[in-house]
Amino acid sequence: MYLKEIKISGFKSFADKINLSLDNDITCVVGPNGSGKSNIVDAVKWVLGEQSIKSLRGSSNMTDVIFSGSKSRNPLNLASVTLIFDNSDSYLKVPYTEISITRKVYRSGENEYFINNEKCRLKDISDLFLDSGMGKYAFNIISQGEVSKIISDSSIERRAIFEEAAGVLKYKKRKEEALKKLDKTNENLTRAKDITNELETQIEPLREQSEKAKEYLNAKEELEKIEIALIASDLDKLDIKYKENESKIEALQNSIVEQNTKSANGDIELENKTNELNKINELLVELNNKNITLSKEEERINGEKNIISERSKYDAEDMKVHENITTLTENKLTLNNKLLSLKTDINIVLTKIKGKDIEIDEINKKLNDKSLSKTNIENQIVSVRHKINELEFKINSLTDYIEQGGGISSSTKNVLANPKLRGIHNIISKLVETDEKYALALDVALGGAREYVVVDSPEDAKRAINYLKENNLGRVTFYPLNVIKPRYIDEEVLDLLKKEKGFISTVATITTFDDKYHDVIYNQLGNVILVDDIDSANAISKKINNRYKIITLSGEVINVGGSITGGTLKKRSVINDKYELQRMTIERDNLSVELTSLNEKLEKVQKEESNISQNLLKVQREKIVLNEEVDSKNTTFEKLRKDYEKMDLELSNLKDLTSGSIEEEYEKITKKYYEVLNQKENLVKQIDLVNEQKDKLTSEIEELQASYRLQNSSIRNL
Repeated sequence: MYLKEIKISGFKSFADKINLSLDNDITCVVGPNGSGKSNIVDAVKWVLGEQSIKSLRGSSNMTDVIFSGSKSRNPLNLASVTLIFDNSDSYLKVPYTEISITRKVYRSGENEYFINNEKCRLKDISDLFLDSGMGKYAFNIISQGEVSKIISDSSIERRAIFEEAAGVLKYKKRKEEALKKLDKTNENLTRAKDITNELETQIEPLREQSEKAKEYLNAKEELEKIEIALIASDLDKLDIKYKENESKIEALQNSIVEQNTKSANGDIELENKTNELNKINELLVELNNKNITLSKEEERINGEKNIISERSKYDAEDMKVHENITTLTENKLTLNNKLLSLKTDINIVLTKIKGKDIEIDEINKKLNDKSLSKTNIENQIVSVRHKINELEFKINSLTDYIEQGGGISSSTKNVLANPKLRGIHNIISKLVETDEKYALALDVALGGAREYVVVDSPEDAKRAINYLKENNLGRVTFYPLNVIKPRYIDEEVLDLLKKEKGFISTVATITTFDDKYHDVIYNQLGNVILVDDIDSANAISKKINNRYKIITLSGEVINVGGSITGGTLKKRSVINDKYELQRMTIERDNLSVELTSLNEKLEKVQKEESNISQNLLKVQREKIVLNEEVDSKNTTFEKLRKDYEKMDLELSNLKDLTSGSIEEEYEKITKKYYEVLNQKENLVKQIDLVNEQKDKLTSEIEELQASYRLQNSSIRNL
């Protein structure tokens, strides 16, 4: 082995990269002082691992070996030296014929080491050359003054030189390292003994704490089992209550929609009546203005009439005849005015009677609607009561059937009912729960195992079997808890199934049960696959080469090996009976809620019907009173008409005795006066009639507003 090449870049005075190729003919490097001969030696020592900056003739730190610049050159940031050795004779125990050793230092102070361009540690380079005569501790590189120093050294220091030269130093180093490790191990042993002694004093308290912890864990496990059973029971009750409340909510929402519809109709009716009331108020203002105008006209004509009356007293030849004519004319016109007023009154009353007829027809229509509604509700009540009675009968029958162990063989019943048999739990189908949508699949998956009896141990099973034999009570299959092992689907298969369309899970995972029955349940259901439908079942069975049993939600089965079972299920089961009972109970409760609602509706409709009937009687009585009023007014009208005709004849006879000019003028103005008076009376009657309509409309609006508030309150309550 020999050094064949030195590559230097940025080290001390070597600013430029240089390659020194060395062969067997080169024995030395010569040159004048300051040419860099010593820097080559320093470079070799540095790359072999020299860490002393003073040995390398530096001042403070390792970055001093980086070229620091000159007047014509900038300083560098990196120094790198590579030594390339020929190792074709395998002098160094590495599998390479050529070995390159590289060291780099950066201006930041960071050092890097490489062997054959692979990053390594300084220790790796030291170990490579240890005992080869070329390490940093070797004496094949001797600087100026080192010879005299070796001669003047003590015998111990010289011994180190001879040991290195003889190849012993490697073993001494290893010995030193081994001794250091032994010292460290002894220290660790001493520390371990101290810790052991300390822990020994804690063993007894920890043992007591351990026993308490075990007791706590056992109590906690038992508590969890009890809590799980309690929660399962609460969940069943809450589920029933939830479904009941769901039905109530639906009924209430329907009522809210119905009430909102009525409220909307009421809003429209209220708005229409309010608009009508506004129009009536406008009409009243107009009529009152007309009344004021007519009153002024009446006063003016009455003044003119009085003037003519005074004139006639002086112009007439026969004062007495004139007075009689004046009186008769006044009485005749007054009577005529009464007749006109009576005619108007009769027409008004006839209009009212017509309005009452229309109102009676509307009330009768409402009464018929309420009667039909009442009949419809009564029919619904009868139907719901009939359904409730049927369900009550079915629930009672099914409850008795379940309590008597319906669907379970007599031999199994005898085992479960015998109090002398110890370690008996129950049949598997009564130890497992699931959602109703999975009930059929669970029942099919269990098959005959639904009646297998779970016991504590084989000894308990043996006693039960002896009891059956002795009494000739048939056969029963027992599942001892401490013997039965769970079964699962392979993880790889399960991962594959999770990606398949229609896959739900294993049947065991969709069930709930007490933890102590885990192995029994998973023995029967842990390797049974649950899927949506028969198409998914066929596809999945093909994928897994018919290795596992597959159940669909509708109860079809693909058995291990590929056989398919399906069709109608006629046999009853404990699982289905339980959910059927729950379903019927919920349906009965929902029907009870519906019946209560129907009874409330019936009561409301009956009350409304009663109010409508009373209103009809009231309107009919009002119509009778109006008819009597018309008859009375017609009688009065006929009497007054005869008086008017008699008075007219008498007045005509008197007029023949006079010239008639003033009488004609007086009669004309008086006639005009009574015409205005009649118009005024009719206007007052019209105002009264409109006021009557206004009062009625105001009352209806108030009733609608009260009903609106009541309806809003009812909606809020709903």
